Amino acid sequence: MVHGKTNLPLPLGLDVSVRSGSPVSQQISQALRDSIEYANAHQKGALAYALKYARGLDTALAKRFIDMYVNEDTLLKARKSKKA
Repeated sequence: MVHGKTNLPLPLGLDVSVRSGSPVSQQISQALRDSIEYANAHQKGALAYALKYARGLDTALAKRFIDMYVNEDTLLKARKSKKA
């Protein structure tokens, strides 16, 4: 959605949608969850893809940043947030 209007990627921190239960909200949530799960399962490929956009960031530091957000804790927090 954001990409279609601005041709820019979804900024970090804007990966939330209104908890209305609407089909679009559910699709966004599922797409983000699927992306994190895929990146966890395919870490080498995900890192190689991310490095294309890392603006000269070295591999070790890029992996460190990715590991902060692409992990099981991110998925668990999302599930806990649903209960809140």
